Amino acid sequence: MTLEEAHEMVSPRDLTRLYATAMEELAKLRRSVKESKAANPDKQVVGVFELHTDGQDNESAPFTSGDLNAAVKAARAEGITCIFAGANQDAVTVGEQYGFDRDLSLTTDSTPQNASAGLRLASQAVMRACSGAPPQFTTLMRQQSAPVPSFSDSPPTPPYSPSSSSAAAALIALGQPPNLIPPALNLRQSAMAPPSGITRQTNC
Repeated sequence: MTLEEAHEMVSPRDLTRLYATAMEELAKLRRSVKESKAANPDKQVVGVFELHTDGQDNESAPFTSGDLNAAVKAARAEGITCIFAGANQDAVTVGEQYGFDRDLSLTTDSTPQNASAGLRLASQAVMRACSGAPPQFTTLMRQQSAPVPSFSDSPPTPPYSPSSSSAAAALIALGQPPNLIPPALNLRQSAMAPPSGITRQTNC
């Protein structure tokens, strides 16, 4: 594959075939695990499925998140480890909607450093699952992939006067700086869907 072909493959096309692609890959993995177990009855066969996305589905109709949830839970019931990573979204909540365990769902952000950390942590979770180690994400890992900003990271609070904002004035009167109000969550949908899909299948 040339660099130009790679760029074309991942160029945004406003399409995210999330549910259908994930369900197809899960079906392949479940079949592969069953065949491997049948062919190797004296060996341990481990199945690991990881779904990593930065968008919301808009190309899988008639399939829904409920269909994906059922597919993920069916794979988990067969002993397959299912890992979810979501960029620029609450991956723990979204992962649960898709049938993933909270402890195996990881939020990442889009900054180069943290996005790289998220990809690395997700890959490491896959390798831990393959080796039989607990694949769950720790609090420290979550902070590395999507750090929660501290108040010291916030820009200085501009001066406020009672006439500028009644809400700000009320907070100042109570001794609370206005910048303690958490900002609204900004959810970004970026549809990057290469033809090969957005899932990774690993057989160990």
